[in-house]
Amino acid sequence: GLQIKEQSRLAPIGFAFGKRQADPLLGAMMNRALASLDESIQREILARWTTGLGVGISGERIGLSASEQAWVHEHPHVVVVAQQMSPYVFRD
Repeated sequence: GLQIKEQSRLAPIGFAFGKRQADPLLGAMMNRALASLDESIQREILARWTTGLGVGISGERIGLSASEQAWVHEHPHVVVVAQQMSPYVFRD
């Protein structure tokens, strides 16, 4: 799953994935995987990752309450599921 190590101090500009600079293969694989998806699936992914956050993809940071920050700190692993890609990316 996805593990949150610490909050990014980067400016919230655009929509992007982060990776280690020392791992260019991962970036290339992610770019190929995203490019292979139909535009409708790409839009669905963008909507799921950005809708309901209260800001656009180039907007300001999300303000978390102290209790929300505590929850994120206590739950650093997030399970990500894509129903359209089963059985490759699916957890029932």
